Amino acid sequence: MKSILQQPIWRFYDQSISAKQRSPLESFATDDTLCQLVGQLASPPTIRTWVTKLLRQI
Repeated sequence: MKSILQQPIWRFYDQSISAKQRSPLESFATDDTLCQLVGQLASPPTIRTWVTKLLRQI
């Protein structure tokens, strides 16, 4: 198996805008799913971007 950084195919999963209104738990679930699929070689290496809305306590 090649090093993960030397793979010819990568998936870019951009949730930097669409994930702003979602629960942080949903984001962690997505991370867990991607890690499992990539780790089992069932999916190409994936780069994922996301932004979460910070809650400010007063």
